[in-house]
Amino acid sequence: MRRKSIPFIPGPILAGSLVDAACTLWEHNSCEGRGACLLYDHRKFRLTIHGLVTVVKLGSCLLYLTAFCLCRTPVQESRRKPPPDGAADDVDDDAT
Repeated sequence: MRRKSIPFIPGPILAGSLVDAACTLWEHNSCEGRGACLLYDHRKFRLTIHGLVTVVKLGSCLLYLTAFCLCRTPVQESRRKPPPDGAADDVDDDAT
């Protein structure tokens, strides 16, 4: 169970640090030091979040295309054998 949850730990930490990077004004507590963010730079926040989403989606597409190219089965050309003699003459021409 623990091994399955370990890969999910870095995601929220990375997203939280990127959100914190867009903060311009921090609340300061006398006991704890830095507190919550009071004011975000909206432009930097927007670029950071959209940049993270873009990087993750591009990475996902790259991995998908790599898997598609490596895992597809080779297409075999269908080689049509000529029909046996007389097979094309099965059409009844007298029906008209």
